[in-house]
Amino acid sequence: MKKTSKTLLSFLLAFGMILSMFAVTSATGWAADEHVPASATLVAYPKPATESLASLSSKVSGLKSSNKAVVTAKLSKSTYGTSQTYYTILAVPKKAGTATVSFKCQGKTYKIKVTVKKYVNPVKSVKIGATTVSGSRFKSSSETSLSYAKFAEKKVKTTVTLAMTTLGSDHRK
Repeated sequence: MKKTSKTLLSFLLAFGMILSMFAVTSATGWAADEHVPASATLVAYPKPATESLASLSSKVSGLKSSNKAVVTAKLSKSTYGTSQTYYTILAVPKKAGTATVSFKCQGKTYKIKVTVKKYVNPVKSVKIGATTVSGSRFKSSSETSLSYAKFAEKKVKTTVTLAMTTLGSDHRK
């Protein structure tokens, strides 16, 4: 009885391992569709920043942008381990507008509608402890740097004052 149960258990474990192998193989077959959005909204910062649009596990070809003045498209290839290669569709927004980034993967053509918006400085000022950073430092970049040594090992209060922007019509009564 013991020998029969051990044989049955070994058979079930082997069958489970074989079944899980097919599940992993079929999952990588549809991974290309999983990470391709229909559209994306990006911001054209004063200093161009590269954004990721899609990540694929199958080879990509024919990558292009319909309007290179608005956004340019690039392909990045990364290999993990000895066999798994991933392709990342990258976009560099240049100015406000719309464009379509298209490419082929596994014989299918994909299109991503990309809307690029102009960067608008949202900050009037940032106060960290007793230090105030003027919002004008954020006009040419979405980030700024401060020396950490001034704030190390201290508990400081941070306050952000947002710039008031008008969206649409005036709502005052």
